[in-house]
Amino acid sequence: ATVTCGGKPYKIVSLIREKYNYRILNDHEAMIERYKDTVDDVVIPSTVTYRNKVYTIVAIGDNAFDGRDIKSVVIPDGVKEIGSYAFYGCSGLADLTISEGVAIVGSYAFYDCSNLTSITIPDSVARIESSAFYGCSGLTSITLPESLTTIPYGLFEYCESLTSITIPDSVTSIGAKA
Repeated sequence: ATVTCGGKPYKIVSLIREKYNYRILNDHEAMIERYKDTVDDVVIPSTVTYRNKVYTIVAIGDNAFDGRDIKSVVIPDGVKEIGSYAFYGCSGLADLTISEGVAIVGSYAFYDCSNLTSITIPDSVARIESSAFYGCSGLTSITLPESLTTIPYGLFEYCESLTSITIPDSVTSIGAKA
């Protein structure tokens, strides 16, 4: 079986550790498949070691943290993609750090993260998929990167507290219900 990350197919090798389930993607890259710990302040590791080989964490998989009771997340350099529904329903998430290197934020990635108040998206993000911040009702401000050309459908739908959005000149298309 294979999985696709960043448009490339990878052979599936699963790795289970105490805090995370990982998926080995190739000879040097892995993704977080599932968060299993109960710690509410999460610093995602930049690497994982398996059989004396170090793999760089390049993705946070679909639904990896969904519904977890977490308060803060630091996404390290090296992560290129945040999967769809990755932090779905993490209503306690209040502090989010997305490091340079992330290129894609998947659809509904932060759905209903109602305690997020402010987000700065790094310049490395070239694509944010539909409804990525849907229902982030506490969100008051967001800064979008110069690398973004499209604001997708429903990006900020039901973000009732949003009063400040910095939209760069590079944006040429804004989807419905954005």
